Amino acid sequence: MRNPKIIEQYFSKANDALIKSGIVIRKLDGTYEPIIGEYEGYIAGFGATVINMGIKPAVAAYCANPPSKPDKPSKKKIIKAIALTLGRQMVNNIEVEDKLLDDLISNNDIEVIKELKENIVNASVALKIILRTFSIDKA
Repeated sequence: MRNPKIIEQYFSKANDALIKSGIVIRKLDGTYEPIIGEYEGYIAGFGATVINMGIKPAVAAYCANPPSKPDKPSKKKIIKAIALTLGRQMVNNIEVEDKLLDDLISNNDIEVIKELKENIVNASVALKIILRTFSIDKA
């Protein structure tokens, strides 16, 4: 069961992460473009993917879907938003989403993986909630 108080602590970072990841696009006048509808499904499906596949394969599968163009939807942007929500930063020119995947794959400590999984899923829930505060293009 998710702890709502922990998820709420991620809300501000989740909002920023949605913008920094390119999921939410801010216009010059300060308003936001409607979010591409696929992102709602990608974020909503992430938790189920973790349950069905496990955290390592889920993150790997999402990272294996890079954007073909900056304005096209990509599951990799979801992992980037999760990593940014968790406060991660680029290291040695390695993108935050790739570093998160690398940290998961290279770590065999069950307790560390369990904690990472909990944090990643909590961040994804916060993103899912915050995403719905923006206009979503259902077309």
